[in-house]
Amino acid sequence: MEKLSLNLLLSYRKNKNSGDIYLFLLVVVVPILLIFASLISGAYNFYQLKSQMQNILDTSVTSAVSDAMNDNYRQEYKGTINPDYVKEKVYSYLEQNFNLDTTLTPKKGSVLENPLIVDNISVQSSPPKVEVEISSVRTVTIWQGLGISLPVPAKTVVQNIRTDGK
Repeated sequence: MEKLSLNLLLSYRKNKNSGDIYLFLLVVVVPILLIFASLISGAYNFYQLKSQMQNILDTSVTSAVSDAMNDNYRQEYKGTINPDYVKEKVYSYLEQNFNLDTTLTPKKGSVLENPLIVDNISVQSSPPKVEVEISSVRTVTIWQGLGISLPVPAKTVVQNIRTDGK
């Protein structure tokens, strides 16, 4: 009888401690995995925004240079552009393609969450060369109410030099 009660007591203790591993997994491992998954998701969103910004910037600057090219000079195979007109067109295309207002603050439906910052616009009139650097800030949320603000830069250089003789 004593042996039976000792076996019951030992089996009860063994069963009592068997849930400890599940509690450990629930308390320690699951939150770590959730934080890791949210960081991966934030990094993906960051690089997706950077790619979108780069594509929109390339399109905007290429369109601005194309609009600003003086066709008379292009037909003579000497490209030239007006720097002030190019800057005006770059801002116009950035506002249109990023869906921004005139202060470069995003409107509803924009890919940006924060205002667009134009860091540098460098225009060379002959041969035509435009270099534009922009940035914005993206907040990556790690946990509810806890986030990191990261700058998202983009840069492009557009040259429109005709050397093909056409």
